[in-house]
Formats: sequence, C-alpha cells, structure tokens
Amino acid sequence: MANNAATSSEVRDLALYLSGASGIELDESKGYLFEARLRRIVDEQGCKSLSCLVEKARRDASGKLREALVDAISTNETYFFREAQQFTLLTHKLIPEHFEKRDPQRCRIWCAAASTGQEIYSVAITLKEMLGSFDKYRIQIVGTDISGSVLERASRGAYTQLEVSRGLSPERIKRFFVPKGNDWQISDELRSLATFQRQNLLEPAPALGMFDIVLCRNVAIYFSPANRKKLFANIATHLRRGGALVVSMTESLGAHSEPFVRREHRGVAYYELS
Repeated sequence: MANNAATSSEVRDLALYLSGASGIELDESKGYLFEARLRRIVDEQGCKSLSCLVEKARRDASGKLREALVDAISTNETYFFREAQQFTLLTHKLIPEHFEKRDPQRCRIWCAAASTGQEIYSVAITLKEMLGSFDKYRIQIVGTDISGSVLERASRGAYTQLEVSRGLSPERIKRFFVPKGNDWQISDELRSLATFQRQNLLEPAPALGMFDIVLCRNVAIYFSPANRKKLFANIATHLRRGGALVVSMTESLGAHSEPFVRREHRGVAYYELS
C-alpha cells in the first residue's frame, strides 16, 4: 500500500462503509488519514489496496475486521478534566441540583463516548470531591464507546505518567491513584463506580436504562446532520425528564434541540430534557 496511493473511489467506498458501521462521516479529503491509520491492518490482511480491505471486512461474518477498522479510524483523543469549565458546571449546578430536586441518594451518569476512560474517572473524582463518602449514595457511571479496545483500557483504569499529567494536579494523582509499576492505577473505590459496555450511539440500547446526566462530548461533530438527529433522539430516550445533556464547548444541538431546552450556567451551556 505504501507504493499504491488510494484512489478517490477507494476512499469514497471506505468512507461509505465506515459511515454505515459507525456513523462517522469522513470525506474524500481524508484519504491521507485512512492510509496512515489503516496501513498496519492492510498489511496484516495481505491487501494491496483499500478496496481489498473493505471487501474483506464485508465478507467477515465475525465482525472483527469491521471493529478493527472502526477502532483504527476513530478519534480517541481525551484527557482528564478536558474542558474544565464543564466539570465546574457538574460540581456547582448539575449534580447538586439533581440531589436537591430529583433524588437525594441516587444518581446515574452516562459518558456516551468514554474512550480510554479519562472522562469517566474525571466524573468519579468530581463526585468524590463533592460527596466525600459514597456510603449514603447509590452512584453509577456508565461508559460506552463503539471501540472495544479503548473500553478494555478504560476498564483497567491504568495510565502512564504522561496521561495522568494531562489534566490532573500532583495532589489529585496522589489522592486518587496508586502506583502500578511505571503507571498509575485509579483507586478501587472510584473504579467500582464505573461500568463499561460497547455501544453504537446510533443504535437502540434498551439495556442501558435511564440516566440523570449524560455527557456526549466531541461526538456529534463527526456525524452527518441526519445522524446527529438520530444521536440526540437516542440520548433523549435514556434521559429522565429534567435531566441534563452536556456536549462539547464547541458543539451545540442546533436544529436538533427538541425535546431539549438550552440552559446556561455561568457562561457554560447545557441542555435540559423538557
């Protein structure tokens, strides 16, 4: 493949396949990205072109090759307390308001694109700092992602020194992590709050249940308008009335806001299910 640049038609075919498999929209201009991220899989599959790879994925009844392609092409950029203003929103508005107005003891939070777990453990740290002890509470944080490999990493809760230093102070590292060889392991107490499962956000997921707060950040920007509408409609079916949806600071629901109402707290937007 190194000597055979992908043609425009091959890139379009692969983009169409990935859109159907994951909802991620990548156009013809992303040919360089396909070649860079899929080079190893192309070689492993004994292919000399992207067309060969797509054909193999379509014939693979196990779905393992499709999952490998989605894993490779997905953008899993994340770090602890990314967009810190939104964790301030959780601390001073969304979580206290939930306990005061809806349920004084129980809270379920969904991190819809959990990636390697930094977001979900940032939420867990936030709750620990707010509540002190969990003895009087029933807390569950559910992390989902379309990529099985990143969820395996998230479930382990182990991070390199570089990863914990992105977004965490030395005090937080010392308080909420334990050394594990050259890595840092999230504490058992915080790990016990989290569960993980693989999920395509464009597909129904009745087993997920209902949530009080949903974080779905840096996801919709990769979807077509039609898939964004489907994404937010799916989320609405899992959010209790009066619950809150938080998207990235660079995103908005726009034309797909119903049945959500845009709210703002100290300059940070969120969406309430009406």
